[in-house]
Amino acid sequence: GSERVRPLFPNPCAMQVSGLTWKSKLQDSLTAMSYLLCHECLSWVEPRDDRCPDCLLMFEYDSRDPSIHDLRVAIGDLVRRLGEVKVRRRRSLPDLGMLYETTNGLFFVPHDIETISQTVESHSSGSIAWTIAAMAWYPLLLLLPFIGSRTLKTKDLRVRRPRFLSPKDSEQLPMMLMDSPGMFFVARPSIKLVGRRWNQWSILRQHAPVLKIKPFTNPDSFHERMQQLVGSEAWRHVMVDR
Repeated sequence: GSERVRPLFPNPCAMQVSGLTWKSKLQDSLTAMSYLLCHECLSWVEPRDDRCPDCLLMFEYDSRDPSIHDLRVAIGDLVRRLGEVKVRRRRSLPDLGMLYETTNGLFFVPHDIETISQTVESHSSGSIAWTIAAMAWYPLLLLLPFIGSRTLKTKDLRVRRPRFLSPKDSEQLPMMLMDSPGMFFVARPSIKLVGRRWNQWSILRQHAPVLKIKPFTNPDSFHERMQQLVGSEAWRHVMVDR
């Protein structure tokens, strides 16, 4: 079989949330599914043969969960928001959210989806008799909108709510990651290469598929911040394909 990769934490296991079952409120297409947080990838995945499908880490269900402190050290402090992005991910996982820079890597926070009720006006045309009469006499056709009745109806709409974070929220990042399978963290030491092609950034990681990210809004600002990030001293070990 495949060799086991070195985990980020001393006692590798899978963190369990609600009996391994999470009902997503982020996408309509999701039903109750089983997701585990991989210790190596720090991303939520659906296990395959008790392994992470990305890095092939074997999940050990009887091992203790890493502490909040362990995750806090791994993630680091939040530095700044890089921008609103769309991430290419597996089907059913949210792909639209905010990408943040931390002192140790990148942290993705998907938008919340909320249902709001909105009152809308519904107009119904007049009776069939009025419609037939209007067909026979054209001027009456112009009066039909005023003859019909108007009713008020309540309609449910789903809206995306971005989650804006600041450095003072750094302490909350570990719990956010544990509570929502939509979130993920990319540790800087796991990144081998970062490249940009037109409007898309690709992040090549050691034990995971290539992560592809596109700015969803304000692309110029996002590209500028990414260029500053990969050109910083902390990222000097990462190869950059420009």
